[in-house]
Amino acid sequence: MSSIKVLFKIISGMEEITSQEIAEKLQVIQLFPSPYGSRGWLKCEISRESAKNIPTLRSVIEAYIILIEEVYSSRFSIDRFADALIKEIPAYAPQARKISISAYSSYKKINQREIQGAISRRITEKLNAECNFREYDTALRVTVLEKTAIATLDLEIQPANLPTQLETHPTPILPPIAYCMIRLTRPQKNEQFLDPMCGYGTIPLMAALEWEDLRIRGSDISSDYIDCAKRNAAALGVESKVEFIVSDIGNLPYKEVESNIIALNPPYGIAIPLQNQMEQLYDTIFAASSNILLDQGRLAIITPYPHLIEEASQKSDLTILNALTILEGELPRTIHILGKL
Repeated sequence: MSSIKVLFKIISGMEEITSQEIAEKLQVIQLFPSPYGSRGWLKCEISRESAKNIPTLRSVIEAYIILIEEVYSSRFSIDRFADALIKEIPAYAPQARKISISAYSSYKKINQREIQGAISRRITEKLNAECNFREYDTALRVTVLEKTAIATLDLEIQPANLPTQLETHPTPILPPIAYCMIRLTRPQKNEQFLDPMCGYGTIPLMAALEWEDLRIRGSDISSDYIDCAKRNAAALGVESKVEFIVSDIGNLPYKEVESNIIALNPPYGIAIPLQNQMEQLYDTIFAASSNILLDQGRLAIITPYPHLIEEASQKSDLTILNALTILEGELPRTIHILGKL
């Protein structure tokens, strides 16, 4: 079976969830967690046939086909590496007309200009043409680490996540994180799902895209945000699958929005909230969730202050079932899953 190797950029801390999704949707031959010693990445050998399913992945940020990799040593030659790379290009991009090259080096003896220049020169000399990948917005990326040189075909895809042309909240939650939160609640067929602070709709829209058999609602205190969420739902073709409501979480009609699952990313528009701003908000969220959740219901909530979630849970009838710490950029956040037992 013909295979290719792919490098996935992911949210650090989500390696297990991403590995599970990759195994479900791709024909995996071998999986390499934390390749090259780097967290936030997965390397995977998959069947060439299943590569077409890469865009269905929701927990990854970017995907790169690995054209060539070589252990960096005193025998390493940029020119030879470039020559080997050129031989691989036709197999992966037969319709290529232009190649955009980016280069990066963390090895102090090699600089980006040397790498980029050598490969550009070889392309001009040996292919005698400029190449452009029409099927994808594509670039060739070359990285020289301290021990490994790697060249990848940068697909620049946003795998099955919310398209970049959708309207974006000022402090958005990344679609892969939204997917992770929902997946951790283990949705079941015909369950009712609610995001009571939905903003522009990332969490409920991700639920509608991946879990078609959920009954999904989103609410927000801002009518402008709800209007944006509705437009985003229409752009994705899921407007019939999600009901949006204008309401503050504390004033929701609890009986009308009873749910098996609540998933939310508080607070309303504060990127890095202060602790004293959060304590009262968490108390409000937990009180509302306790009234909305049905028996055996689950709450997924993400926070930079996990101890406040623990304190709030002790004052409620919701029990912490699971906690997953992720790293979004330089900001650690924790996804808590709580249950109404």
